[in-house]
Amino acid sequence: MLDEEGDRYWANPRELEPGPLGGDLTAEQVDRIKAFRAILREHTPPSLEVALEDFRRDVAPDREVAIWERVAQVYAEELEDRPEADAQERGLLYRVLLMCSMSGRAEDVVSSVPGAKALPGLDRVIARYNGSA
Repeated sequence: MLDEEGDRYWANPRELEPGPLGGDLTAEQVDRIKAFRAILREHTPPSLEVALEDFRRDVAPDREVAIWERVAQVYAEELEDRPEADAQERGLLYRVLLMCSMSGRAEDVVSSVPGAKALPGLDRVIARYNGSA
C-alpha cells in the first residue's frame, strides 16, 4: 500500500476495509460480468451480488471487466484444447491466468504461481493471454 507521501508500507489484509461504492454498473456491464462468471464459475465465489458490489468499488469497472473477460476467454480456449483437464489442472490454469492479468511476463508467472511450470502448454497460455498466440 502507499501512504500519503507515496511511500510503500505493509498492511495486514485482515484489517483492510472495503473502499466506497462508486456509481451503479450499467446493464451491459452486469451482463458482461455474468458472462465471464459463467465461464469461470468453478473458480469464482457463488454470490453474484458480492461480485457486483466489488465491481462497483472499482475506480475503472470497464477496465476491470475487460481484464476478467480476457481471463475467461483464454481459459475457455485452453479448455477446448485440453478437454481431459482435471480440477487440479483447471485450477492451475486459472491461477496462471490471474497472474497473467497482473503481469504477462513468463518469469513473473513462474515465480508467483507454485507449480506453473507443470502446466502443459504454459508458454502458449501466456502467449494467448498476451495476444501473441
